[in-house]
Amino acid sequence: MLNPGQDEKEADRCFRCVTEDYDHSSVQKFINRYIKEKTDFGEIHKDEEDHFDIKQAAFLKVWKGSGINLPVGFPNDKKTFLAAKRNVLMQKLQLELIPYCSRDFKFKKRDLTALIPFIETILEEIFKKKRNIVVFCAGLFERVFKAYNKHVGANVFSIGDAAKSKPLKDGGKLRGRCAPVEICFRGKKQQALIAYTFASQALSRAYRLMERYGEFCFSNYGIAPPKNT
Repeated sequence: MLNPGQDEKEADRCFRCVTEDYDHSSVQKFINRYIKEKTDFGEIHKDEEDHFDIKQAAFLKVWKGSGINLPVGFPNDKKTFLAAKRNVLMQKLQLELIPYCSRDFKFKKRDLTALIPFIETILEEIFKKKRNIVVFCAGLFERVFKAYNKHVGANVFSIGDAAKSKPLKDGGKLRGRCAPVEICFRGKKQQALIAYTFASQALSRAYRLMERYGEFCFSNYGIAPPKNT
């Protein structure tokens, strides 16, 4: 993901409220509690419906090998939403490119070098272990990856045809777009995909359309992109 999308001042206020009952006797105890809260977030908040998390679950429903257990009847039956939300949070790794909040995510082309250290962190995390599926959920990642390739002078990210698209609704103008990606980092390779349309506001609560978009993306996952892209 790009970032949480929350105003930074509001996020600071929320953080102070949430961490009031943490053990402040040492930095390490505070950090340990913080990590536990994030690791168990889906379980802790399993009774709170969140449309973004339900949207993620709908997107990943047809992805074989994801390891996510989604309930029968999802997303048609609203009674399945909480279980789907809980599992999509607890049974996958979600990374934010920027680990702090901001209301908007707007970068001019010349500013993208500021993101290089965050890309390094993401790469380190991805390649810590074998990953069955890696998805980047915004079109901006294409620009970021190309800037990173230029910065390091190598094709760490090889991006396939981003023009592939599919209408998500009969007779509608909304089209889903995606591109396969191959990541080469420190002698290792990882297949991935950029889901350009994932962040579209038109799909924020359109779970059936998001499921259809996820199916389209899955059909393009693992396709080797051309070299030198």
